[in-house]
Amino acid sequence: MITKAVKIIVLINLFSSINAAKRMLNATSCNTKTTELNLVIFYVLNFFIIVTVIGNALICIVIAMTPTFRKNTTYLLFFSLAVADMLVGAIIIPINTKRIYNNRLFCMSELACWISLILERTLSIASLTHLLVIGLERYLSLKFTFQYQKYATRNSTLISILCIWIYSFFWAFLGIFDWHSFEYKWTTVFSINYSKTKLKCNNGPKGNKAYFISSYILCFFIPIAVMIYTYSYVYRTAVRHLKAIEQHEIGGKRDKELKRKERQHKMVQSIVIVFIVYLICWLPNIITYFLHIFGKVTIGLHTFILVTEILPPFNSTTNPFIYVISNKQFRLRVCELLLGRKKERFEESLSKQRSFNDVSKIFSKFLKASDSSNSNLLNMSPQKIVK
Repeated sequence: MITKAVKIIVLINLFSSINAAKRMLNATSCNTKTTELNLVIFYVLNFFIIVTVIGNALICIVIAMTPTFRKNTTYLLFFSLAVADMLVGAIIIPINTKRIYNNRLFCMSELACWISLILERTLSIASLTHLLVIGLERYLSLKFTFQYQKYATRNSTLISILCIWIYSFFWAFLGIFDWHSFEYKWTTVFSINYSKTKLKCNNGPKGNKAYFISSYILCFFIPIAVMIYTYSYVYRTAVRHLKAIEQHEIGGKRDKELKRKERQHKMVQSIVIVFIVYLICWLPNIITYFLHIFGKVTIGLHTFILVTEILPPFNSTTNPFIYVISNKQFRLRVCELLLGRKKERFEESLSKQRSFNDVSKIFSKFLKASDSSNSNLLNMSPQKIVK
């Protein structure tokens, strides 16, 4: 009995020492010096965090504080898209930044692992689905104008936004289960691989092929194909309307209608640019992982880092700049929000200067006309003047 007790005590001490050694090894691994390449990526991602959070928060504030934007259904979708981008900058990029700083070792808790994987997939699907709904909304507004005006209300847009988020979370939630497993045991159906000893957290496509193939086709490739058609149709139609107004309508009615169509064209232009930037940032990543499922991808380390770690978060960083640069209304509202009363005074002084210039032009024309009339009177004979 004594020998057995001694053996048990020895085994317990052995296991505890092994676990302590593993913890020390993990602590040592997490505290190792960051490599130069990872340090560069770390600083780039930190820059993305600051710009993404501040930029998208500013877009949300501008839309929320502008009554005309709040009434516009497209701007409501922009608001929801900006919220998704802001969450990327506030949660997803910081977690990935921490992982990069620890030389791609996951030195956080299991809860952080689950949150990062589920939320990252939710936000990526939500971003694309927002662009899909915006494209369909613009398409329907041009194709079925009267029906669109009847059904495209603020409440219907809010319901659409809610459906977008539920749909995105549904697909992300499905990804935590192993679709290859047919056992009804909670310990075996999860596909998220978290290891505290190996410091890893992943849900790679090779381990859950059925889910990733289905999600890539249904959530990315088909929506992208639909958007290429809808956005090309919307852009061509907007350009055609502008040309038709310039050629056929006359007078003040033409100018008023032309300004309205130009505003719509600018909005369409900004939406198309956002979609193109999304394709540039996400399509290489999607294709890489899709080919990785079948083991047919062989790219260099720097290209892989650019495709998987730099371009996807860069998409959320660029969207606020696209809104401001390509949309004059956004630009004016941002200036008013940042400059406050200074902007109003500047515009007031500018309008006064314009009115003064207009009055001076009219006065100069009057003087010219009076001079010409006086010269005509001088050239006339006295009899003609009397008559």
